[in-house]
Amino acid sequence: MFNLLRAIALGTIVMVIMAASVSAAPNASVVVVYPLTTTGDADPHVGEQIASLISADLQTTASVAIREPSGAVSRQDFLETARRLGADYYLSGFVSKISGQLSVVEQLVSTLSDTTVWSNDARLVTADDARAQGELVRSAILGHAGRALAAFDAAPVTAPAKVAPATVAPASAPGSRSFAVLLTGGSASETRRAYADAAIVKALQNHGFVGDVLNDPSGDLSIIGPAICAATGAQLLLGGDVAIDIQPDREINQWATAKFDLSAYDCVKGRSLGQHSAISEAFNWNWAVDQAVAVALKNLAYG
Repeated sequence: MFNLLRAIALGTIVMVIMAASVSAAPNASVVVVYPLTTTGDADPHVGEQIASLISADLQTTASVAIREPSGAVSRQDFLETARRLGADYYLSGFVSKISGQLSVVEQLVSTLSDTTVWSNDARLVTADDARAQGELVRSAILGHAGRALAAFDAAPVTAPAKVAPATVAPASAPGSRSFAVLLTGGSASETRRAYADAAIVKALQNHGFVGDVLNDPSGDLSIIGPAICAATGAQLLLGGDVAIDIQPDREINQWATAKFDLSAYDCVKGRSLGQHSAISEAFNWNWAVDQAVAVALKNLAYG
């Protein structure tokens, strides 16, 4: 941990930016990278340092331009600030310390539609691991910006009856299945709920589904499902609640129990698929959530 923090010290970041940044092209995608929110025992400055490394890597090509806010910005103002700076996207996330490593959850949000177009979770051990996140973010930006109809980019609406149809995913092979995940609720912290969202997305994408997270809270899908299906074009909606119980110091770093209640709605048939619950235990909460999500999806028969 000490070596990682030392390697991503701001002095190193400044040298990387000076040595590698290039002038952005006129049609470059504009991005605001906010400092990652630190939780638990993580160094309070490491979120800013990781964000600076990601920004430095993003500036190594002309396809992405970085905009920086003039001062600290609260999470609730991320969208408005990014729009005021003329950004197409903003990146935010969380970082926590687990077993001597940094656990990172990242979310890339389109300022046009206020939807999460990409999310990722990673473990950082070295400075190269931190820098590598920039390449992942750039690939996500270019992949989204390059589509003729970007995912989830219907204009925001105030009433479901006036929602214009939009596509959840780019055109793909016949038979492809599209999904949308509503923000997970429950008693777990915001960081861990965001991790659960990312775990659902990753599991479904690994099984041939196409889609991502919507910036809308979960609710009774039998009621809100039809309007969201019409707005996104998704074939499957998912949401749920996650609760995590951590018992420290059982001859290991921690022992975590995750309970995940998954709700689903079939947009094609217009019916609720009910709730599917799963409980999993593991050496840390990340693994417990991954396993609980996988079991719940399997019970749903979409895993």
